Amino acid sequence: PNTTGGPIVVNTSYGQATSATSLVIVPNAVGVANVVDHDPADPDGAAQALAINQQNKVALLSFQAATSSYYSVQLDALTLTPSGGSINYTVYGPTGASFASGSVSTTAPSIHLPQTTSAGRYLVAFNSGSKTSVAITARVELNTVVTANGTTVPSSSLGPRQSKRFIFNATNGDDLAFALTNLVITPSSPNYVSVNVLQPTNYYYWPSWENCYLTSTPGCSFNLMNLWGTGTYQLFVGSNGASTMSFGLTLSTDIAGTLTAGASPTTLDLEAPGRQALLTFTATAGDNRTLRFNSPSTTPAGTGLSYILYQPGNGGPIASNPN
Repeated sequence: PNTTGGPIVVNTSYGQATSATSLVIVPNAVGVANVVDHDPADPDGAAQALAINQQNKVALLSFQAATSSYYSVQLDALTLTPSGGSINYTVYGPTGASFASGSVSTTAPSIHLPQTTSAGRYLVAFNSGSKTSVAITARVELNTVVTANGTTVPSSSLGPRQSKRFIFNATNGDDLAFALTNLVITPSSPNYVSVNVLQPTNYYYWPSWENCYLTSTPGCSFNLMNLWGTGTYQLFVGSNGASTMSFGLTLSTDIAGTLTAGASPTTLDLEAPGRQALLTFTATAGDNRTLRFNSPSTTPAGTGLSYILYQPGNGGPIASNPN
């Protein structure tokens, strides 16, 4: 096993044997005397139940991780006595050093870990603190990597108030868009989910989170124009209130083109949910221009189209037509 534990392998002249359960090596910062429960979890596997019935004690959730990957720990259920408040956690990497830390509560049950820097066994140490009783049902998720090719990825949460994280790579200046479709919220109040994108610069794309409502059918689209920075982007979709959610996520690259006054119409095929076209044209100050959409066809039928006209210079919008 490595510094945080793992299966015990024994080599003999008759062959090799591996233990059915893993040895857990408790980091010195935790102290073996403080650990009252432990369960291993397989990424994208079944949830595990942990219990702490004393103050200032620790329950460990361990999982095997690959290098350069993104994982989330989802608490499907959390019961605290006394109720309310939060408990702290610390995540230890394969060397036994602290990797991440924070707190969880019934209103913030998702832990989105930093990108792993090495492969091996990771330990999530939940500390009861002043709580006399803590019951946790927790899972480990390997975050889905999405590509801007128009493929729809289905996703769902299993516990209330959870958020989901998706990973994609982009280059500085890229023009992308994404859509949420087939949104289901159970129960349906509040009737929206919230989204945002964390850029490689560690700044969110939108200063405040954007919302997608159940009333927006067949879904919601979001513009990621002129991305700032090359690297890994993290897209979050969060449930609001004591609800679970399911949806389809589609990431696509904008279609680029040029419009010429008096020329033949430009044909566009926006074949993926939320896909956009970025079309440019040249004009002189004081010119009058008419933009016409001829014979638009949508699936489902009757779905609205929208446009935004951006001016040169500061690039601010000067005209728009919502759905």
